[in-house]
Amino acid sequence: MSKRKIDNQGLVYNHISYYVLEKGIIFIDFKDYKVIYKSFKELVGVEDTNYSRCFATRENIQICIPGYLMIFDYQLSIQKIYVLPLNLSNKSFKDSKGNIWMTDLANGISLIPNTQIQASYYLQNKKIQKINKIDNQLFVGLTDRGFYQFSSKNSSFYQLNEFNRGNGEIYQIKEDTGKSENYFISASNYYTFKNSKLTPCNIKDYLNKQINLLGIKDVTFLNNNYFMICSSGLIVSENPEKYSVLFINKNGLMFTESFQNNIYVAGSDGLHFLENNKLKKPNKNSLLDVSVTNLLSSKKNLFVGTDGRGIYLLDNKNKIYYLKETDGLSVQRIIQKENHLWLATQKGVYKIKLNKENLEQSIIVDAFYDTDGLLQNNTNDIYIENDVLYAASDVGLAKINLANPLFKKKPNLYFKTQTDTLQYQNEARDNITISFASLDFVNQEHLSYSYRLLPLQKKWTKTETKILNFSNLDPKQYTLEVKVTDQHNNQTIKKLYLNVVPEWWQTTVAKVAFGILSLLLFLGLLKIIKTQITKKEEAKAQQDKRIAGLELQALRSQMNPHFVHNSLNAIQYFIQRNEVELSENYLSKFSQLIRLFFEYSRRQNITIKEELELLKNYLEIEKLRFEEKLNYTISVCEAFDVEEQLIPSMLLQPIVENAVNHGIFHKKENGTIYVTFKYINENTFEITIEDNGIGINKSKALFKASSKNYQSNSSKVLQERLDLLNLSKEWTIAYTSIDKSEKDSTKTGTLITLLFKQHFQS
Repeated sequence: MSKRKIDNQGLVYNHISYYVLEKGIIFIDFKDYKVIYKSFKELVGVEDTNYSRCFATRENIQICIPGYLMIFDYQLSIQKIYVLPLNLSNKSFKDSKGNIWMTDLANGISLIPNTQIQASYYLQNKKIQKINKIDNQLFVGLTDRGFYQFSSKNSSFYQLNEFNRGNGEIYQIKEDTGKSENYFISASNYYTFKNSKLTPCNIKDYLNKQINLLGIKDVTFLNNNYFMICSSGLIVSENPEKYSVLFINKNGLMFTESFQNNIYVAGSDGLHFLENNKLKKPNKNSLLDVSVTNLLSSKKNLFVGTDGRGIYLLDNKNKIYYLKETDGLSVQRIIQKENHLWLATQKGVYKIKLNKENLEQSIIVDAFYDTDGLLQNNTNDIYIENDVLYAASDVGLAKINLANPLFKKKPNLYFKTQTDTLQYQNEARDNITISFASLDFVNQEHLSYSYRLLPLQKKWTKTETKILNFSNLDPKQYTLEVKVTDQHNNQTIKKLYLNVVPEWWQTTVAKVAFGILSLLLFLGLLKIIKTQITKKEEAKAQQDKRIAGLELQALRSQMNPHFVHNSLNAIQYFIQRNEVELSENYLSKFSQLIRLFFEYSRRQNITIKEELELLKNYLEIEKLRFEEKLNYTISVCEAFDVEEQLIPSMLLQPIVENAVNHGIFHKKENGTIYVTFKYINENTFEITIEDNGIGINKSKALFKASSKNYQSNSSKVLQERLDLLNLSKEWTIAYTSIDKSEKDSTKTGTLITLLFKQHFQS
């Protein structure tokens, strides 16, 4: 080997040395004592170079010379050679993800994504408007240039025709299955593809004159007729080269399609269908007025691409379904593959999964952008065959392998922390900040992030930032999950554990202590309440005992010895006078009264009717005893329902008895007792007991020295019973007693007034 100048760009890695020379590369294997020389002309066809650089990675050896990056394996076999821009290739490097980095002092750092390296590109820097495959041949339409066909032999496109004027717009490359024809339509002419060449169609009108061919934009064959869109409207013909008619005059139409054996046309003012030789709207939906950019018909639906509103579809019942996730997209092409739609839009290529149960809930499941290998996101047209996507744009045609493992690779996600568990205590708990990021230099703008904080949040929350803030979290262990999703719906979820340390009073020991203290306080309070309840029960029992005692005292006062003694003397008196019938009558009334006493004394309340029966029975007995000296009058207001209105039992009889024994009895003249029942309202009434006897004052003076003191005992029992009734909350009874002589000296006797107010329990 001749002597060569060795550049200072050399590298020793493991047991191999690499040297880049002016005209090639030397590999020296010290283990096998092998020297290999590869010239640049042999490798890339370059005679020599004036600059070079070497890199060694765990996977390969990379040698960079101007315009090229060469990758060698450890067996010194070349793996791949990349052709790079000359001005950026002085220092280039392929990273572990297959991306190529390039740099120089003038242009800075540039990056070529691996997806673009693996994609294939054709007709670069040329505007491609349409692409389609017809008869197993791939065709494209280039603005101002014409139609091109792909040659698999040369892996390149060659021109079929050439426009002879500027502004040559391409409208359609279309296969009509109904006629088994194909249409190549541009602003300059309308062609069919026959015998491997384009044949222009000469359309003539009914005057046998050639129509201005510059206006044809779309063609559909249905029911033995051609329906053609032109600049002026809709043309119909059985044979365009012989006879055609401008059927409907309308500007702005761009597309025509057959669906459910009918012709649909669309353009700048939306979608129409042909009926009775007129164009009509399928229904009144506002979506039908949006500018249409593409039509596709299937057996069940007519898919309509719009300018800025995405996709809607029409079924055979003219019902509109709007694919909400496509809102904002200008759709240039629609392709249906089984249950999926592929869309060429101004933002890239999208794949939609149709939801058969609810079409409007169909979702975007995949997307492709310039970071995936497109030449640009603004895509004019697409064609899909097996796992290959062809995307036409204003700067050329991209061919992408959809099965590339790169599109299934999950995005990287990491937290900007050194551990997977973070501790927060004291003031740090009040404002927790977590930062995360994704290691992707190419695809950052197409990543979406969401998070949830378990167990606090069950649903995912989307976030536009990569900094999460949490404040005032309760002390416990939390699991923060962050999810990153790329445009291919690949997801990565990372977890970070947040341990919010409690204050001393929030610890388990403190909580147990507080719980025990609370339990003791509760038990103490429970004991106090129980004591209060016991006291109330004892008080109630005492009260019931007093009531029972008072009832017995009242019964004894009502059955006082004077009354019984006088009654028996009266019976004896009638018998001695041989007045047997009168004594029997007296004895009968007396026994009846005794029975009523015993019956009513066991009840808390009786009706006014029962009270009247008791009073009348008692007064009749006293009248028999006093004969003509005693009279009485009982009056009841008609507003009373005497059978329903209640009154405390055995309350009036002792008062009436006092009036008889202490008022009328000591009077020389005849006396009268007046008992009056007055109705006030449904729960209030008044009872007055009035006599014209000697009065309270004289009665007290007369019996002041009495050893039995009957009056004072009966009055005391009456007052205690009234107090107990007022305490019962069932009755409120106001009691007044006056000597009538105190107000009028000409009058004698006593007036007792009782005001009853009954409280009904709810």
